[in-house]
Amino acid sequence: MPVQNCACGAQYKIAESSFGKKATCRKCGAIMLLGQAPIRDQTPSPQDEGMIPLADDDGLMDEFAEAAERAQAASATSSRPADRTDDAPDVSRAILRNEGDPSTGSMSGFVYAVLKSFAFPLSLNGLMTLLAIWIFVVLSSYVGFISLIVSGWFAAYLFDVIGSAANGDEDLPGMGFRDGWWDGIIAPLLYWLATWGIVMLPAFVYLVAVAGSGAVGGAGAASQIVSGMQGELSETPDLIFVTLSVAGMFLWPIVALCVSLGGLSSLTRIDLILITVSRTFPAYILVNVCLFGSMVIGKFAFQGDSFWVGVLATGFGIYAQLVSMRAIGLYYHHYKDRFAWNWG
Repeated sequence: MPVQNCACGAQYKIAESSFGKKATCRKCGAIMLLGQAPIRDQTPSPQDEGMIPLADDDGLMDEFAEAAERAQAASATSSRPADRTDDAPDVSRAILRNEGDPSTGSMSGFVYAVLKSFAFPLSLNGLMTLLAIWIFVVLSSYVGFISLIVSGWFAAYLFDVIGSAANGDEDLPGMGFRDGWWDGIIAPLLYWLATWGIVMLPAFVYLVAVAGSGAVGGAGAASQIVSGMQGELSETPDLIFVTLSVAGMFLWPIVALCVSLGGLSSLTRIDLILITVSRTFPAYILVNVCLFGSMVIGKFAFQGDSFWVGVLATGFGIYAQLVSMRAIGLYYHHYKDRFAWNWG
């Protein structure tokens, strides 16, 4: 690298690209024309205000060479046309959010991740978790109070599965117990019931209105609500009720996602929820297929009143729920850049 000598004895390494530029020696203040003999006994003039200051003499330092290269790069950048205008869409948020995970935002990556979720029992942790929950649920079904406790714990765990998958975890979360009865059992169970109550509220209001008009009795309205939440319909269902019920169940996955990651307050912006569903419609359809498809398969695959049929149906139902909750979480993980809001 060329060396620039000042008359005072200071020496600096310079880049050849800086030849012809003026610079001030930090030791004596002399102005030098780089690449040529030093100019001595001159004081800086107003037109020299933009000159590059040289580094202190400290044994052929590289500071000036780096400064000159930065100045040249800045000059080249300022002379180029702007790469984008103020009207160009800002995609920096999406790029940053997907950094390190090229599969996010792609349908193929999302489908692959969901298909992998179906194989979670092949891992030791996944298999042990499934068996443990299966045993707890089957044993608790014989004691009403214990069954309620296990239901609350399982609701908390399902919310944890959603959050874990939304974070990109490839395995199921641990089966820990949250501190206190409220945070570990009561609140999760209430939140879980609230998600279904919210999505079924329009259908419920409609049937109450119909019952009030006398078209359907109160008992009949209650029966249709219960049947609808269980995935069953009467032989002559009310078309409006069915439409409202199906629409509610269709929105349940994103409602559960919102409650899991953002709490009930995140449901206040129904407009953002609908915008998000429209932006990610094919992926959201797949989530619904996983959720309700498994419910339909379980209903028709395990028919009968024997004890073992019930045990197998319970095990399949737990497996299907775990897969479905992972699909909901993965939906956010892969498409969060298209959400109309974010949780950080």
